[in-house]
Amino acid sequence: MSVSTNPRLTVLDRDLSHVVAQRLRGEAVVACDLETSGLDWRVNVIGTVQLYAPSVGAVIIRVGDSRPALLVDLLEDASVLKVFHHAPFDLSFLVHRWSMNPASIRCTKIASKLLRPDAPPGEHSLASLLRSHLDVTLAKGAVRTSEWTATSLTDEQLQYAANDVRYLLSLFDILDYSLRRDSRGQLYDRCCDFLPAQAVLETGGYPDVFAY
Repeated sequence: MSVSTNPRLTVLDRDLSHVVAQRLRGEAVVACDLETSGLDWRVNVIGTVQLYAPSVGAVIIRVGDSRPALLVDLLEDASVLKVFHHAPFDLSFLVHRWSMNPASIRCTKIASKLLRPDAPPGEHSLASLLRSHLDVTLAKGAVRTSEWTATSLTDEQLQYAANDVRYLLSLFDILDYSLRRDSRGQLYDRCCDFLPAQAVLETGGYPDVFAY
């Protein structure tokens, strides 16, 4: 399957601009992803947040140390659906770092696991799903673990970050259609609706509240 995306790339420092924020909040669905300094929200930090909408193109924000108020407003806006891949990871960083309340979240990795619960873990990766559903190959080399908190990002880093969101909405449409066709759409919605609360529980130091 071929997929057409908007090639435009906007790079911003610290936060969304008012113009870009307004355009993104006028969208029904926005793709989202993070690049971080490591895998542990307790000790690592967010380097970049990248977003994509067809009418806007890819937007990469080098967030720095301050709280990006316009970006947080978008992520908390219940009228805009935000699509992540492996949302639990991203939300744990977002909630811990900025004490925010994300709303209207969907996760393509959860969708894949509901559709193919017996598939090997590697087949639920973004690279594997894009290859199998969209015939898109993502370059996953050393750039993946490069310095994402640097004040200046390389062209390779920018392209890598943009590609992680550029195809995500097309993938979401395919997986969401399949889930609803197979009568798993409501289960998927319920799983994703719980994700913000899960992030608050995890980062808040609560024990397993569902355990005996």
